[in-house]
Formats: sequence, C-alpha cells, structure tokens
Amino acid sequence: MWLDIALDTLHDQGIQEVKVEHLARRLGVTKGSFYHHFSDRRELLLGMIDRWRTTQEGYLGWLAEARDEDAKARLHRLLEFILGKDGRHDVGMRAWARADRAAARAVETVDRLRIDYVEEVLRANGFDGDEARLRARMVYLYQVGEQSWSLRDPDDLRRRLYRLHTQLLERAADRRE
Repeated sequence: MWLDIALDTLHDQGIQEVKVEHLARRLGVTKGSFYHHFSDRRELLLGMIDRWRTTQEGYLGWLAEARDEDAKARLHRLLEFILGKDGRHDVGMRAWARADRAAARAVETVDRLRIDYVEEVLRANGFDGDEARLRARMVYLYQVGEQSWSLRDPDDLRRRLYRLHTQLLERAADRRE
C-alpha cells in the first residue's frame, strides 16, 4: 500500500513529493502508520526500488513461461504485453534514476534483462548476431519512448501504432525464414 502510492507519487509529482506526510495524507492514515512499516524515508525509497525491480522481473518471468509457444506467438505475447503495460512507474523510475545511484542500478538491471529477453524472442523469430541485438534494442527503446510519449495519446492510436509495430517486426521475421 505505502510502496504502491509512493510509486504513483513518484510518477505523478516526482521524488521530491515522496514524503511521509504527503503519502499518509493520500492514504488517509497517520504518519505513525508509516513508522510501523518503515524505519525512515530512505527505507521507503529502497523499498520502492525493490518493489519496482521485482515487479519487472516478475513480468519477464511470466513472459518467459511462453518459451514452448511458437516464435510468432511469443513475439505477439511480448508486444501485447508492452501495449497493455502501465508504464507510469517506469517513467518515474527513469526520472529518479538520473539523480539516485540505487534507482539507476535498478533501471540498468531491468533494462539489460528486458533487452536480453527481447533479443531471445527475436532470435527465435530468425534474427541472429548483431542484427538480433540491434533489433532488440530498437524494440526496447521504442517501448521506453512510447511509455513516455504515448501517455498523452488516446488508447486507439496507441493500439494502431503497436499493431503496425508488430506487423513490421513480423514482415522482417518472415523475410528471414
């Protein structure tokens, strides 16, 4: 509860507003409740980083469960997940990571895991070597940019663009076969 509202606040108002008093007010509880869960604000901040990182690792685990599906199905599963994922916490973590070493390490770790996973899916779809790595980075960087940019876009536009993105990747994979 505290960590979730803190991550929401991180995105909505920035790390400077992730304060005990502010969070307690948003939760409708006393400051004393905070100290039942955390010893201080730094423990809350470290908890936020850990919650975000483990949540992202959990998503990757869920996606990896599809390893027995055919390559195209895995690609679709990945892109559908990207489309449906609420990227607000990612955006907040990236902003925070510019000023906090622990947040930056978590973002770097998650970025590496995500790119590796996307590369694995693309390799299963016929790409190899540097091309697989480059395409994985392109897909991932597109996702990161979309999370920041498309928060302003209507859902129907986001869906159309992701559908086009999927088609472009599929066509490229079909040419590899």
